[in-house]
Amino acid sequence: MRRPAKITKSEILLLAAALVFAALVIVLHLVRVSGPEQGRYTVTAGQTIPRPRAEDVLIDVNTADAETLQRLPGIGEALAERIVADREANAPFADLKDLTRVSGVGEKTVEAIAPYATAGGAQERR
Repeated sequence: MRRPAKITKSEILLLAAALVFAALVIVLHLVRVSGPEQGRYTVTAGQTIPRPRAEDVLIDVNTADAETLQRLPGIGEALAERIVADREANAPFADLKDLTRVSGVGEKTVEAIAPYATAGGAQERR
């Protein structure tokens, strides 16, 4: 009957290194998978943190400039400039429905921009 061979120290170290490597791969995979959805980000040297997408941030029609307003669906350069001019000439918009006071903005336009805009900066002008 043959005796089992002894495991050498180098074989034990190699096996331990392989186990540590496997555990590290699993942990990194779990961090990457649960990252942005859970509000966690892993940033390493050379990476940048992504900026929020326009779809993720509401545009305040009371504080946005004409260029920013153009990000809203159905709002072009001329209409954005009319919105800013109306806001400055009259008063801030109390809510998005107030945008209908601007020539060229109807209820359909207000409905289209509602998921992406707010009138949260409505305050008395000083």
